[in-house]
Amino acid sequence: MVDNVYKFPSQVSADLKPVSVSEVENITPTKKPKKMAKKAFFQVVSVLWFLVALVWPLLRWLLALDVVYQGFLMIFNWSNPESHAGWVFFLHFAVLVAFTIFVTSGKPERSE
Repeated sequence: MVDNVYKFPSQVSADLKPVSVSEVENITPTKKPKKMAKKAFFQVVSVLWFLVALVWPLLRWLLALDVVYQGFLMIFNWSNPESHAGWVFFLHFAVLVAFTIFVTSGKPERSE
């Protein structure tokens, strides 16, 4: 943004011509905001992947132990209709699977 500085002439030169409306309508806007958003999203995902991959050995064990604990709670509370232990177990297991897929898929590649 800073490098787009335009110097305006102090006097209007003779070679400047007025622009017609049809010429202005034919100008298509640049797609820089979309490109910048895509780049920012890629950088956020890359940093997130790096942080998760850095602590993955410990995080994997913690998530696995949590899933086992939720599995025992699900079995213990199976006959209680007021407990949603089955859904809680499924949610914790889905998080473990999602993190496993995210980390093992490798570092996100930059696509331009």
